[in-house]
Amino acid sequence: MQRLKSIIFIDDDHATNLLNLKTIHASGFDGEVEVFRSAEDALIHLTSKKNGTYPRPNIVFLDLNMPGMDGWGFLKQFSLLHPAQLANAKVIILTSSVDPTDKKAALQNSLVADFVVKPLKQEEFKGILKRHF
Repeated sequence: MQRLKSIIFIDDDHATNLLNLKTIHASGFDGEVEVFRSAEDALIHLTSKKNGTYPRPNIVFLDLNMPGMDGWGFLKQFSLLHPAQLANAKVIILTSSVDPTDKKAALQNSLVADFVVKPLKQEEFKGILKRHF
């Protein structure tokens, strides 16, 4: 089992991001957490080398419904990245959508490891760690 070191949240809602941070820290996670309020900003971050290497998040929590580039657009662009930039990140859809077609489409995408309806709860976060790490 690999150690979870880095998490990225991509969600345009500030209050949701604060709740997500509180949840994962209450679960005992002490690694690096970065929050992006737009998919575009997250892609810029993921494609920018820092100290000669690309960021290597273990988990990318991704909202589907955002202004500008939505989660689907992010997945399209993310799939075009070089494997070194993907770094085996697990993309977890974290959305308010309860539409079964969204869930089906997301889970059919080879980049998506899981689908979770907001809000992220401690039990769900721990379940994600158990299933994927």
